[in-house]
Amino acid sequence: MAGDIPILLARRIPWALLTIFLASILAFSIMYFAPGNPAEIILTQETGNEPTREAVLLFMNGHGLEQPFLKQYAAWMTNLFSGSLGISLRTGDPVLEEFTTRFPATFILAVTAMMLALVVGTSIGVLSAMRPHSPVDLFGNFIASMGTSIPSFWLALLLILIFSIHLDILPSFGYGGIQHLILPTMALGFLQISRILRITRESMLDALSEDYVFEAYAKGLREREVVVKHAFRNASVPVVTQAGLDIGTLLGGTVIIEQIFGWPGIGNFLLTSVMSRDYPVIAGFVLLIALIFVIVNILVDILYVCIDPRMKPGGNIHG
Repeated sequence: MAGDIPILLARRIPWALLTIFLASILAFSIMYFAPGNPAEIILTQETGNEPTREAVLLFMNGHGLEQPFLKQYAAWMTNLFSGSLGISLRTGDPVLEEFTTRFPATFILAVTAMMLALVVGTSIGVLSAMRPHSPVDLFGNFIASMGTSIPSFWLALLLILIFSIHLDILPSFGYGGIQHLILPTMALGFLQISRILRITRESMLDALSEDYVFEAYAKGLREREVVVKHAFRNASVPVVTQAGLDIGTLLGGTVIIEQIFGWPGIGNFLLTSVMSRDYPVIAGFVLLIALIFVIVNILVDILYVCIDPRMKPGGNIHG
């Protein structure tokens, strides 16, 4: 099994690099051709007045914005290969430095939400599959339906209303101890809970109907052993797939949640950068998300091989 991993990496890494390259072109193109002049927008935000033509031209010349698209993109890629994501048009600071100070808080929130989704979603999903049409199953179906119906920002406001205003037991704003993490994690992870719950239930129902499960029962194994050692191991492959796909979704979805809860992540900075057409920041963020998404998917492929050795490189592996 260990010998299969280098083969898998050799096949995945070239595609990963191509994906990141295409993502960088797409991100830079969208911001470059978007309506609005970054120089005019940023100078207006800084001064509160409409900038003069001379000030706009000076800003554009100072940041290379007067150059055509290909030259700007080539300069950005040159900086990228030298370990830089460029300079923010709005703050004048290195984009990588801006991300380094803000991204850890965003990453903590996204990973915590994913852990909550995996624990709650798989637990309820397994119990629902073991006892179809039971109260637990009905509760699981209710959670799955609500999770796909309720917007995360609406749930965030509801959680603040209940736990911060009426009950006054959890903070609704700021970044500190674990208590500050609870509400944003619940709001961000609820959709993922519903997805993982639904996929776990469906996969477990399929696994529990397989012949090897009945053979395990016939050998006298206890239900817990059959479920954990046999059924869930085979049913976990779709769950791992969904978790890998949701990591990118969670990182992107933190923007609104961070705004609502005053979480000092990358969300507020990114939103302001979008409004300012600060495309070195936007392109850098898209590139970062693409990189994380690619790495997570490679890890998912490795987990496939670990969970089920039959899924070797060259076989029917995700991606």
